Amino acid sequence: MFVTAWHVLRNIDAGTADAGDIDGVVQVDPLAGGGGFAARIINVDRVHDLGVLRAESRLPAVVPGVAATDGVGLRAEVVVTGSVDLPDYQEYRFLDAPGHWAGGTTRDGVRLGRLTASAVMRGMSGAPVRGVDGMVVGVVSARYNTNDSWGRDTVWVARTEDLAPLLRDVGVELRAWEKAEYPEPPIPGICPYPGLSAFAAGQAEWFFGREELTAKLVHRLVAAKDRGLPLLVVGVSGSGKSSLLRAGLMPALSRGDLPIPGSADWPQVRLTPGSRPLTELVSHMAVLAGSSVGTSVDEVRDDPVRFAALARQAALADASRKGLDVAGPVVLIVDQFEEIFTLCRDAAERAAFIAALRAAAVSVADDETTPSALVLASLRTDFFSSCAQEPGLAEILQDNQFLVGPMRISELRSVVEGPAAVVGLGVERGLVDRVLEDVVDAAGHQPGTLPLLAYALAATWNKRRGNTMALASYQESGGVRGAISETAEKLFTSMSEPEQHIVRRLLLAMVAVGDGVDDTRRRVPKSELTGGDDDSVTVLNRLVATRLVAVDKDTVEIAHEALLRAWPRLTSWLSEDRTGLVVHRRLTDATNDWLNLDRDDGSLYQGARLAVLRAWLDERDDRVANLTDAEREFVAASEAAEESAHETVRRNNRRLRRGVVALAFLLVAAVVAGGLAVWQQRVADGQRYRAEQQRAVALSRLYSSESLTARDADPHRSLLLAIAAWQVAPTEESRGAILSAQSIPYRGVLGPVEARLFDTALSPDGTLAALAATDGSVTLWDTESHRQVAELTGTDGGLPIVEFSPDGNILGTAHSTERAEHRLRLWDVRTRKLIRSLPGDALSMAFSQDGTSLATASRNEPTIVLWEVASGRRVRSYDKGGAAFGVALSPDGSLLAAGGGNNSVQVWQTATGRRVAVLAGHEKYVTSADFSPNGRLLASGSADGTVRLWDVRNGRAAGVPILRPPGGNEFIKEAEFSPDGRHVIAGLSRSKSVQWWRVVDGATVRSFVGHTEGVASVGFSRDGHAVLSGSLDRSAILWRAQTNVLDQSHAPTAVAFSPDRRLLAFPRGKVVTLWDMTRRSVVRELNTGVINSLSFRPDSAELATAGADGTVRLWNVASGQAGRPGAIGDGMVPYSVRYSPDSRAVVAHGGPSREAIDSGDAKVVRFRLMRWDLSNPDSPPVRITYEPEDVTRDPYPGGQIAFSPDGSLIAVPLSNGTIELRDPRTGDLVDTLDGRHGFATAVAFNQDGTILASGGSDRNLRLWDVSSRKELGGALSGHSGAIRGVGFLPDGDTLASVSDYDMSLRLWDVSAQKPLATVRTSTSLDGLAVQPGTGLIAMAGVHSQINIVDPDPDRVVSDACSALRGTQMVAEAWRATGNDPDQAPRC
Repeated sequence: MFVTAWHVLRNIDAGTADAGDIDGVVQVDPLAGGGGFAARIINVDRVHDLGVLRAESRLPAVVPGVAATDGVGLRAEVVVTGSVDLPDYQEYRFLDAPGHWAGGTTRDGVRLGRLTASAVMRGMSGAPVRGVDGMVVGVVSARYNTNDSWGRDTVWVARTEDLAPLLRDVGVELRAWEKAEYPEPPIPGICPYPGLSAFAAGQAEWFFGREELTAKLVHRLVAAKDRGLPLLVVGVSGSGKSSLLRAGLMPALSRGDLPIPGSADWPQVRLTPGSRPLTELVSHMAVLAGSSVGTSVDEVRDDPVRFAALARQAALADASRKGLDVAGPVVLIVDQFEEIFTLCRDAAERAAFIAALRAAAVSVADDETTPSALVLASLRTDFFSSCAQEPGLAEILQDNQFLVGPMRISELRSVVEGPAAVVGLGVERGLVDRVLEDVVDAAGHQPGTLPLLAYALAATWNKRRGNTMALASYQESGGVRGAISETAEKLFTSMSEPEQHIVRRLLLAMVAVGDGVDDTRRRVPKSELTGGDDDSVTVLNRLVATRLVAVDKDTVEIAHEALLRAWPRLTSWLSEDRTGLVVHRRLTDATNDWLNLDRDDGSLYQGARLAVLRAWLDERDDRVANLTDAEREFVAASEAAEESAHETVRRNNRRLRRGVVALAFLLVAAVVAGGLAVWQQRVADGQRYRAEQQRAVALSRLYSSESLTARDADPHRSLLLAIAAWQVAPTEESRGAILSAQSIPYRGVLGPVEARLFDTALSPDGTLAALAATDGSVTLWDTESHRQVAELTGTDGGLPIVEFSPDGNILGTAHSTERAEHRLRLWDVRTRKLIRSLPGDALSMAFSQDGTSLATASRNEPTIVLWEVASGRRVRSYDKGGAAFGVALSPDGSLLAAGGGNNSVQVWQTATGRRVAVLAGHEKYVTSADFSPNGRLLASGSADGTVRLWDVRNGRAAGVPILRPPGGNEFIKEAEFSPDGRHVIAGLSRSKSVQWWRVVDGATVRSFVGHTEGVASVGFSRDGHAVLSGSLDRSAILWRAQTNVLDQSHAPTAVAFSPDRRLLAFPRGKVVTLWDMTRRSVVRELNTGVINSLSFRPDSAELATAGADGTVRLWNVASGQAGRPGAIGDGMVPYSVRYSPDSRAVVAHGGPSREAIDSGDAKVVRFRLMRWDLSNPDSPPVRITYEPEDVTRDPYPGGQIAFSPDGSLIAVPLSNGTIELRDPRTGDLVDTLDGRHGFATAVAFNQDGTILASGGSDRNLRLWDVSSRKELGGALSGHSGAIRGVGFLPDGDTLASVSDYDMSLRLWDVSAQKPLATVRTSTSLDGLAVQPGTGLIAMAGVHSQINIVDPDPDRVVSDACSALRGTQMVAEAWRATGNDPDQAPRC
């Protein structure tokens, strides 16, 4: 292998379309004698002008090693050895050109070395530069001979620092590397990032970001120990489940973190199921127990319950070896549990495996408290449907799962910084922010990206700058999204064509092709994969060396499923021949079965299966070659067996044909020509109509898909497409698209204007917007019509700013201009006339709350001036001591604040001018300041890309001191509090969006995306309903501040509409908020404490709450006072509460608290259904008590109950999937419906009480005829999580449902029993309520949100059209999408 300059290769015809690219072949003349030879280009770096080649024969000479340029002293002697073209002699000769090292420099942004040498001549590009010890320090890139003293005899050198990562990409380490300035890492040669592999238990010291989740999981084990069920640790692929179990839980247990004496000594067994899960399980446990593996496998296969005894035997044996007096349970961890579906084809083996796990979890030892095993299993969420079909798993999935969700920003930071700190690595400033930017999307999510992150960090470590994780190294590696793809692609393109075919065959063999779920990796025996072929073994070793493939004993597998999605080439391979891959995988399984059955002929392929296999093999010549020897033998044996069977059939047929006489029949038919013509015309008309309908449906579905895709990036386009989709054809997809569009905050665009916008302002009532452009123009726009209504100033100055007075009657403008009278002006908004010019200028301005004063930060002097608006008189000056930006007045006018160039905010008393605080903490200058509505907090935006919150009264950082954009590396010009003080918004420059934060906890709430350049200004209307953002893209966008999502600081557990439609009630922490649906504001907050359920009285005057403190209370909505009825029972908490339709009773049910169950304090498990008679307070409540002896078998109520509209029945969902119908007056059981729901969770009656809908953990909905108690049709399926809420719309024929994993609302046509729409939401959901009359649907989101959806598409279309500025503008915008003009939305 050898190196030269890339431009040398570029100038050679390298046999490729792009000369000098990877895989080109060149002819080389050696430096030290011998004949020429051919070499293949295997890697190039065009930026640093380097190319790596592999010779096709042994090199005649080598260099002794390399040294870093940083170790070469100035003026040190160096020598360039290269070939020189001597035209007079018509030959090349080799020449040593001496010179002196001149240090490093930057050329066109690229770091290069530099030396001076007069003898370096044309033709020596690519030659090595060597020090006096012969070590290579660089490669000649170019010479620069001029007459100036600096540039004379200069030679540019590509440094060996940039050569090292280029060689490392193709598997070569520079062993002789020397670099004096960089100390060796504390743990030489050990990378603290696992790449695609999960963290192992031995890497716990490098496992960061999941400390809190690990502690919660340990706590859940206490409950799991007592419940006797395996615990499913669930999450999306790439969420870190395996690492949590291996490097989080296992070391935590070994440290004794589990609060049970002796738990640190419990034995731990971890396994993956593979294709024979029962064999794998029993083998591991038998080894620990010291038993015969073969015998144990046979015994457990006959009776899976015996596995509990084997596990207990293993625990006792382990305790004996450790010298312990007491043996605890075995901690059994089943990683990648989904393999029982992807790799195991034997249903009986799968069922036995599940039964064995359950037996071990429930069986107890002699002390009657210790189970044989604590069983945990990691499971991908996309396999929920597979689990639900297994009787032994559905209950576990419902009752005993632990969710591994996305990491918080702070946790992701520790993932990067923590491991580096442990091994003594430095992390360059800016690297973490860039990583977060790549990992976290605009909504704050990072689904499945942790393996990509770990791989990118490992790649960055490989390219580290000495002992520092540098941003440049991260960028060179390709970052989170590109590291895997770049590594895989470089490895692939560096290989020969035969090797590339082997790579494809090996990787595809390690993929289990999904059917309705994502593809997964497949563990394969190494011998099966390579067949002993040396070339295959070599290629496999290279895949392992790059960490794309992991080896475990005698098996290999793709390191993580992330590779299947991140490397486009592998993705295309999987897409090209999915059917073929399935055929090949089945052939592999059949071959293994045939070998395991001693080549039994009964297991060979025959008939249709063999025909399908033959057809697949005949399609491409390489397919037979890609089979293993065993697979080819299996195919040959199958063909031989079938040919033998065919010969037997042929002999029998010849005997039969001799006795058969052939018969023939003749049929005659006549058709009347006229009748045929009429029939043909009708057929043609029908076909034409059906074709038009099919085209409309296809277009509608296309527009729907494009609308959903564009929703988060181009809201204007998304709205257009959603409207068009619905109007073209009312399909399920188009209904979902238009209803999902309600979450789009876009309300229209103002502009574009002639120049970039520098500032904008929204009038307090939201009807006018002032747009100030960099050319000095200030224009007024009507926000309803989206049209310009006035131009106040022309281009008479630069960088203007604008500000409305609090009453909206005055607009202040300021310009940077030579004309003093135009620098600071006040305008009458109604007449558009100038009121007066003020003798000053301003970079920023702010009116006082009463509109009588105006504060300005001067452009030309370091002062802030307070003006009297009525007279234009200068009241007071405040010395800022430097440039001042972002002036603000407190709501009561007592304080004045301003940012500036000293990275701080200064605060003065307005009346006295005394400075009372200097708020320092920003890393760059402060661009804006804004007081909260109550005056207690101050928000400051900065060029450092953050917003800081300050406690004004105490002069220090607030409880949540800093608000960071999700991606970091931003510039913020303006930040502002919402009028209710609950949020802060800021315009982001780099991400071109408006970012929202919640003040109470600093959480990122949402982003408004739609601008094409940086956002320069943001502002609210006075009522907080509208936001205006101005951008450098020359336009301003109007946004609806409150779309159909209400952000909360706590996850709401329930929602309820008042029957009079006026209020929506939902819990927020320890209060219940009453929200006015018309005014879109808070009416009252009830101090209820934490609650589980709520229900309005039919007259809307009272609200019933089921409190976590164990009580049911009735709250007067007007006064906020609470009344009876009282507690549901000692040690119980109510789960659900409902008013009766006649308001005369309240019914609730409940049981032990979650805390009591988890902690094990609930020694007696008791559940109760209670009815209080409100018309007769003295009458005792009706009590129905459930005392299950075994909660896994005996039913108890756990979901949300419902009254029939006439009050004659109450439906109670039970834990065994059934629904009880009871008489609410007496509590008597009327009937039981077998819902087969696993765990029934939600029920609802339609408006006339004739139909009952139910849902449960099986993710299905069922409809029941109430009078006959019969199920109507089949199950309504489509949700991917347990049903958490159901409700009928007022039309009685539409059903709404939500589940806990979908992030969607589903609507169903009850009569047709088919889906109507899937409406996307921004969070998973935990309950719903339907507003009487309108049918509005409110949903409780598990991530602190209330989602409100209008189910009427026509109402949504009308609202969306109002954001698109009229019919003409809609048509113009539609043409810009490139779609059929005839399909433009009709607005």
